[in-house]
Amino acid sequence: MSLLKRLFGGGEKTAAPATPAAEVPADPRAEVQKARDAARVIRRQREPLKWAEAQQLLANALIQYAAVQTGGSAVSSLEEAESCLYDATDAAGPDANPGFLASMYNLWGYAAYRRAARLDGDAKGQALADAANRFTDALDKITPETQRALWIDIGFYRGAAYQELALLKGDAGGAPWLDEAAAAFRAVAERGTEDGSVHPIAAYNMSVVLRDRARLATGGVKRATLQDARRWLAIAAESSVFPNPDQLRQQLVALDSEIAAIS
Repeated sequence: MSLLKRLFGGGEKTAAPATPAAEVPADPRAEVQKARDAARVIRRQREPLKWAEAQQLLANALIQYAAVQTGGSAVSSLEEAESCLYDATDAAGPDANPGFLASMYNLWGYAAYRRAARLDGDAKGQALADAANRFTDALDKITPETQRALWIDIGFYRGAAYQELALLKGDAGGAPWLDEAAAAFRAVAERGTEDGSVHPIAAYNMSVVLRDRARLATGGVKRATLQDARRWLAIAAESSVFPNPDQLRQQLVALDSEIAAIS
């Protein structure tokens, strides 16, 4: 599913994560077996970095395989992928190339995020927390100056994981997670472009999260939060990247009405 389809796919507005994993191969089960066979011939103690790379490839194959599985089978594949990445980051060690570590933590976070989509209740919340933590680990390794595209993708997913945690909580207890989501999207909005302009999709996501946050507030705090949401939405509405700008303008009108109605 593309980013913009996620943004405008209908239903409840949610902040959008970034580019999903690569397309599923024609025979994902065979790709898993191929990756297993390749990993078996490498010895962790002799070639720890090469072994870590093989585990990362196996994890990626398992994630792609999970995309065509159902129920517990998909969850098991994703859990195995996370286990592979745990072992891979451990083998690589903290002094490995930061970009390599970031790519593994990012994939680990993505596996947990996809696992959360197949769970409910506390199990879903734990998987989302796992995802958010791994995305945080990834961002600790890189900056927009060193690996901009990866940094942006991770920032989007981190924000989405925190927002979903907050929505799962469903009450004022989710406010800290919405604040984390807003911080993640704000970072991408302010630092995600090379020319220093505001990243329009991150700006849109900021407005979505702030609208969620306003629902947990009253009076002046609610008004100020909605006004901030409107500011970010107006920035997004000026961009040409969105397929249906009228939808954003309609949201601006609705926000104006909501702000005016606050006593």
